[in-house]
Amino acid sequence: MSSKAAEQKFAQANALYRQKRYPEALRLLNELDAEQPFTKNIMYPRALCLAALGENEEALQVCESLVALFDDARAHELQARIEGVGKPAPHAGPPASSISRPRPAPRSAGSNLKRYVVTGVVAVAVIGVAGLAYFFSTRNNGAVSTGGFGERSKRAETTGGPPTQQEVIDKAMRRQMESSLNAPFTVLYDTGSGSSKPFTQAELTSQTGWKQIPEGQTDHSFSGDAILMNNQIALVLRKDGTGTELYGKAVGFQKLYANLVPSGAAGAAQGIDSLTITKCEQDEIAVEVSHRVSAGQPLKVRYELAMGQVIVKVTPIETATALRVEAPCRFAVLPDFFADDIVIDASEVLKDKAELPSENFLLHMAGNGEAIVMDVWSNRDQDIQIVTKGEAFARQIQSSEIAFGKEGSVWVALLAAEGIWHMRDVKETEKGKELPLNWKSPFPALWRVDWKRADDLTDSWEMLTEMPDGKFKKHGLFEEEENSWTAQDWWGSGARTRIASGLGRFHYPCWVDRRGQGWLEPLKAESWGDYRALEGIPNFRGPAIIYPLNRLSDTPLDKFTVVDVVRTSLGVGPCEYILDVEGQQEAFEGMPTCSVRDILDEIYENNQQKQRRAEVEKALDDVVAFIALIRGRIDKYQAFSDDMKTFLQDYEKKEPELGPYILELAGLTNRIDDAIEKHTESIKSVKHATDLAKQFRSELLDYEGGDAAEKCKKFTQAWVEIGGNQDTLVAECRVAVKVLRQTPAAALSDSPQRADLAREVRARTENILRAPVNYEAPRH
Repeated sequence: MSSKAAEQKFAQANALYRQKRYPEALRLLNELDAEQPFTKNIMYPRALCLAALGENEEALQVCESLVALFDDARAHELQARIEGVGKPAPHAGPPASSISRPRPAPRSAGSNLKRYVVTGVVAVAVIGVAGLAYFFSTRNNGAVSTGGFGERSKRAETTGGPPTQQEVIDKAMRRQMESSLNAPFTVLYDTGSGSSKPFTQAELTSQTGWKQIPEGQTDHSFSGDAILMNNQIALVLRKDGTGTELYGKAVGFQKLYANLVPSGAAGAAQGIDSLTITKCEQDEIAVEVSHRVSAGQPLKVRYELAMGQVIVKVTPIETATALRVEAPCRFAVLPDFFADDIVIDASEVLKDKAELPSENFLLHMAGNGEAIVMDVWSNRDQDIQIVTKGEAFARQIQSSEIAFGKEGSVWVALLAAEGIWHMRDVKETEKGKELPLNWKSPFPALWRVDWKRADDLTDSWEMLTEMPDGKFKKHGLFEEEENSWTAQDWWGSGARTRIASGLGRFHYPCWVDRRGQGWLEPLKAESWGDYRALEGIPNFRGPAIIYPLNRLSDTPLDKFTVVDVVRTSLGVGPCEYILDVEGQQEAFEGMPTCSVRDILDEIYENNQQKQRRAEVEKALDDVVAFIALIRGRIDKYQAFSDDMKTFLQDYEKKEPELGPYILELAGLTNRIDDAIEKHTESIKSVKHATDLAKQFRSELLDYEGGDAAEKCKKFTQAWVEIGGNQDTLVAECRVAVKVLRQTPAAALSDSPQRADLAREVRARTENILRAPVNYEAPRH
């Protein structure tokens, strides 16, 4: 096995352990152990996996070998814990459920094998295999060992027996000398001399004249610029730079993608007065920097870079109040997990400065499709502002600025890969046509398409994936594949034909084929059966933006998506809260009216009503429950409309200068009332549906006359008409709220009062959009 293949296999085991997929992690570690027997940092992860699986006897055997060969302190401790199951661990930390925010990156074994979780019969390290010192090497000022990773001891090869302790030590020393730019751990460099301009690809790759700061050393005095680096990104702190520069290694150090500039009351950072190392380990580098300003006290900020991650954490220490992220781009995206994203096209932004709604994250679509610079912040009260410059299509979003706020941190991530995002300009004449893109997905993921509509709003769709057999898979936002019955059964004839309330029958408009080729087909409604081309069909026209929203099971471990960044930066708990994963789940009760029709009609056509009486009874209960569910959701939309209009009226009294803007929002809210009024007669009432069920039981439950099937169809058709109209109405209500949610935010403002109102409107709309019923078509 090559060194690179072994690295990849260990990284896979690493990730599997973090996901608590212990059997799979153990299988990979066993394979590595067969290739490299008696390797300390393969043996110890094996012991952890065995302990996690309850294989205590074998885990103890591995620990005994580690103690005998290496006197490994970790093995001593794990051995004691396995043998002392049930006893409180002397250094045990809080249980996993009480940890408010997991570390954003794996941590080293030596410093982090301190916290344990007692699960069943054994205490297992919280941080898992990812927290171990990477078994290949540590860095040594760029020196590379001539001994390869696959080298075995001569004793083991010739005799089949274990190597001597001296041979094991020699092998460990050789590994410590190995070095690779692709290794996941973090490294801190002193360039030896200051640079007056950003680094080139050649300079960052060759590292000529640089000195690596040894692990654990924090008293180093820098003579040049400081560079924090891992296998994904490089963070450059130049003494005379205006900020902190962010480069992406995944695209070969192509160029500088972002400049992070702290600011405060005295102005923005203009250079570095001093730099102090607070942590220098393989798993994480942290430095505290005192930035010069034109006048007043310096800005003190801490920068943190973790092993294998694409994220830089920036935390103010003194006087810094905001972070400016300079990442020039034409397009920026505010991802929305409840409705549609907000896409900001600089060519359409007339103001030089504009306030944005504080939604926790912002994407700068940087470079030429190979980089996304992502800002993340934890508090929605933190202000965010963008600055634009230029003319027409040359106009760019120059920077975003985020206040540190109460939480005191901003995370900046660099997602880098060729084709990590793509733009296709859609023309009016291309409606209904299959459009092959000049883009292939760089890796499997849940890719989102943000379509520009003719009304200047955005429609967000997740791309289908074509499988090897030619069928298409529709992935859910927080699960690999949607598993609701609507996702499975509401595909019409044809590979991508979809039926959804409010849209009727249509060809699903975006997908990735089995070769990874991307395709678009702008919507063109078609009439079919009881469905019709509705007025609500969006008219796609203009730029369509594609980017990776979330990972799938086959997404490579070293590739990152938007949700990955949110989870890693904020932590799983806060991330689940902010994304409101629970609120994304669809509500469902009973059985749809069309399904009840099919069941009852078939029973009565075959004169089986007595034999299948229990099935008939259940179908009657289900149809009433289903109609009540949808009607209850419609009532919630009506209540939301009433509350929103009252809120807007009160807000206008407080901020009368916003009168025209509030009038526009009230008009959008009235669309809910208009839709309900249009369908009130046709949706009847829950009582009407219940009375029909009672009448059915009274007249048809035991009826076997020759016209039983005909009588049955009158009832089932009545329910289907109620259900169909309810489905259309609830979908129209959701569309109206989505438009209301997007409109105030899409209209960029330089007015703080208007931005505050937009923030409140979005909070209220998010609340009503939670826990949708299936027939709202929340995911098309």
